[in-house]
Amino acid sequence: MKIKLLFLAICIVASFNTYAKRVLTGTWQEQTNKTSSAFLDRYYFNNADSTFEFFPTEYNGLNRVLSFGGKFRLEKDTIFFNVTFIREYIGGYPTRSRITTMSDKWELTEGVINLKKLEGIKEESVVFKIGYDNGKKTDYISIDGNLFFKTQDE
Repeated sequence: MKIKLLFLAICIVASFNTYAKRVLTGTWQEQTNKTSSAFLDRYYFNNADSTFEFFPTEYNGLNRVLSFGGKFRLEKDTIFFNVTFIREYIGGYPTRSRITTMSDKWELTEGVINLKKLEGIKEESVVFKIGYDNGKKTDYISIDGNLFFKTQDE
């Protein structure tokens, strides 16, 4: 009986990892799978090489961090992130934007994008869940309790 339960547990974990790997590749946006004039916080995962990239919301026109990323791995209900680079907006100046932003219509323009490799990588681990939302009829992931939905632009 114990062997059957152990085998069943192994099968469940293996099927979760297979499902997660099959579904996870792509772009996941916080709160919704629909896009409008800009993206909300979002992740891009690529299972083929176990890489990820996080993009802060585009509605904040003054945000100098454009993205960061690196490697990830899944273990049971935990995702581990190793951030190896950050993409930043350097220089430029604030101007009024035609798009409403979180910053009273201010945005940075005419700067340059800098990709910085990071050393001394510190691994971050957070609670992770993947599932299907029947109401929205789409897959979702939960990272530390924040819901992200696969975008329709895949």
